[in-house]
Amino acid sequence: GLILVAKNQLIGARLTDMARSREIRKTYFAVCEGKTPPSGEIDAPIARARAGNIARCVDFIKGDRALTHFERLSYSGGHSLVRLQLLTGRTHQIRVHMSSIGYPLAGDALYGGSCAHISRQALHAGELSLTHPVTGQALHFRAELPEDMARLLAAPRGTDSI
Repeated sequence: GLILVAKNQLIGARLTDMARSREIRKTYFAVCEGKTPPSGEIDAPIARARAGNIARCVDFIKGDRALTHFERLSYSGGHSLVRLQLLTGRTHQIRVHMSSIGYPLAGDALYGGSCAHISRQALHAGELSLTHPVTGQALHFRAELPEDMARLLAAPRGTDSI
């Protein structure tokens, strides 16, 4: 997926500020197990599952606010292709949120996804938009869905349409 790298420390500091103030917009794509709702918003706080553990969970008492918008783009072979926008930036936010509503990412064993058809989390940073920190030019970048994720959606495991 797409990543943003600064050429120098000054621009790096500016990009960090832009990311914190949500001036950099990323769109993620995930292949989730099952047929997700057509669209939705997940507003559920996220916390560490246990002290010192990498896993996170939805926790309405100790968690920090986390908000995710999603839209199902297609459904095929038992998997949904979903476009996601994060309105907060919590660790594992997409993985935790989608699993919490019953649609874990394919290949995400930590949060309940099956690794039967893909050996990694089926998550991709597919679009990135920002204003250039020096020139002020609006920039938009796209990266095609990786081949392994596309294969999941094309697999003939019982195809359904949207």
